[in-house]
Amino acid sequence: MYARRDETDTAKQIELLENHLSSTERIAPPGFHAQLGYLYFVSGMFEEARREFHKEKSAYPESATFMNRLLAKMDDND
Repeated sequence: MYARRDETDTAKQIELLENHLSSTERIAPPGFHAQLGYLYFVSGMFEEARREFHKEKSAYPESATFMNRLLAKMDDND
C-alpha cells in the first residue's frame, strides 16, 4: 500500500474499512481509525482524516503523541 499507492486500491480499502466499522458494534481495534484517517488523507479527504485521527486519540490515549503530530502537520499544510 505504501510503496505502490493506487487510487482505486485506496478507495477500495476505505470502503472495506467503513463497511467493517458499520457492521460491527465492537470498539475498533488500535490503529483502525488511524489507518482509515491515513487513507482519507492520501485521498484528499482532510476533514474525514482529522475526524478519524481524533477518534483514534480518544479511543487509545497512548496514541495521542503520534495523532497530535499528524494533526499538527495537517494544520501546517492548510
